[in-house]
Amino acid sequence: MLEKCYRNFIDTCKSPVTKANYDLHLSQFKDWMKAKKYSDLLKYKPKPLQEKIIDYINYMKKQKQSPASIYAKLSGIRHFYVMNDLVLNWPRIKKFVGASTKVKVTQDRIYTKEEIRKILEKCDERKRVLVFLMLAGLRIGALPGLKIKHLTKWKEFKPEGAEKPIPLNVYQIIVYAGEPEEYTTFTTVEGAQAIDSYLDYRRRYGEEIKPDAPLIREQFKPENAKEPRPLSLHAVKFLLERALLDAGVRQRGKDYTKRQEVMRFHGFRKYFNTMLQKAGCKPAIKEMLMGHKMGLEDSYLRPDDEELLTEFLKALDLLTISEEKLLKHEVEKLKAATADLDTMKKGYIDIKLELEKKEKEMEKRLEEQDKKHKEDLDKRVAEAVEKYIQTVSGRVDFSKLRSQ
Repeated sequence: MLEKCYRNFIDTCKSPVTKANYDLHLSQFKDWMKAKKYSDLLKYKPKPLQEKIIDYINYMKKQKQSPASIYAKLSGIRHFYVMNDLVLNWPRIKKFVGASTKVKVTQDRIYTKEEIRKILEKCDERKRVLVFLMLAGLRIGALPGLKIKHLTKWKEFKPEGAEKPIPLNVYQIIVYAGEPEEYTTFTTVEGAQAIDSYLDYRRRYGEEIKPDAPLIREQFKPENAKEPRPLSLHAVKFLLERALLDAGVRQRGKDYTKRQEVMRFHGFRKYFNTMLQKAGCKPAIKEMLMGHKMGLEDSYLRPDDEELLTEFLKALDLLTISEEKLLKHEVEKLKAATADLDTMKKGYIDIKLELEKKEKEMEKRLEEQDKKHKEDLDKRVAEAVEKYIQTVSGRVDFSKLRSQ
């Protein structure tokens, strides 16, 4: 059973993202304090506790953590004590953090495709799913809460103006389902394949994949396969960090915890945002696929799933990581284009044959008309000659002409 002091803390967090971050930061503080229970953090009197928190700040500074990171961790700790009615002098405590420094924009870049390929090469089936979900623009705090029922597969899609649907294999994801922050995004084809492969792996060990089952579960023994438990945020971060280190994309060292050229986790989300922008997606829909709030646009803009998918598909090639998958996609596009050309060619030939047929019918009709016209003309000429002969015969006495 959860302790009351912990429930006061966790149940009053505004959003799933805040809840996940605050929970992690308080857990780290509890471990540093060597407390067995969260209620142990409330045993100190205000002044000694303040000194303990200041010592924790100094510890984080020695770990080369940035002021911004320290402020973020203090927010979770402060929330715990506020919700449990322990009053501390927070303005004084925060003075020990120091001035916040920001990384210049020019020093911050996204992951390259080559770096992402290296990361994926070092991933097992579960880690691959984590990476591809991050590449779908999800915040890391959203991953533990995903369930099977939050995914819908699109096997085909009919773009506006197309005569027939095109084959497709992507997942639509409802992120933060049921929360005020709820939004929709999509995986790539290879992301959907990674999810399918991971779920098949779980089925092979006897798990029945139910709608309420976690999309990403804790590692399990065969005898526990039928009892899936969701992966914690701490475990998600550990697995992703392990993949980054194994791939050599990040190096373990004294500056490991400091912000580097590429942000550890947010770098994937920035990659998603950059590719959508490069592909020319509509700005408002791009922001919706990122889960960003847009003020009044949130109240008035209501695109349906087809509109969201149409804009997402503009960036599908840019978001595809595997060269093999990208080449295969190009081949499929060429096949579709060739099929369209064949259809156009067949249509052209059919029209040409139809025109030739009509031309021959017209020529035959004209020949018949000419023949009939000639026959009518010959008939009228013969009738006129006969009539003329009869007229002349009535005026001349041929018997007199013979006697003469």
